[in-house]
Amino acid sequence: MANEYLISKWKMWFTWLDINKDGILDAQDIESERQRFVELNEFSTEQINAAMEVFAKWWEEFIFCGKSELSEEALIKSFNDAFKANKKRFIEKMRRSFQVAYNVVDIHSNQCISEDEFIVGLRTSGHENIELNRRFFQMYNPVDGHIPVKELVESWVQFTTCEDKEKHDIVKTAFELGV
Repeated sequence: MANEYLISKWKMWFTWLDINKDGILDAQDIESERQRFVELNEFSTEQINAAMEVFAKWWEEFIFCGKSELSEEALIKSFNDAFKANKKRFIEKMRRSFQVAYNVVDIHSNQCISEDEFIVGLRTSGHENIELNRRFFQMYNPVDGHIPVKELVESWVQFTTCEDKEKHDIVKTAFELGV
């Protein structure tokens, strides 16, 4: 079973994922995210369709896991059950989840995220405070204006799987700042 510290981070992530802020993760959250991503990027019809498919599959595989909607309690239970059953498998699932997510955000497919790509990714999820988004980006100490996808993925893996509250957590810090 996950400790209270990790469960508190899952609750933060639930709030992040609940784009329409109705206390339930469902198709409306997926659609809001998909539409916002299209609005913020200039894509061809083919690129739009590919991104829409990735969004739908991501939510299904990594969040819903066969359900059509989840309350915070249901998400926590789902994560906790998976974490308790096989922590190593849960960590790998989270790693795949964030790799898929950042592959979508990585518009140039160069395995590095620019500040613009980072901010679009955050705004896609309803986080419109550009100044806070920039501060979050800077927490990674970007080199030449970019952060390697691997570094971003691992920070989110830490956020969603690490029970050690003494270990610095960039994502948690950003959430606490209001991102």
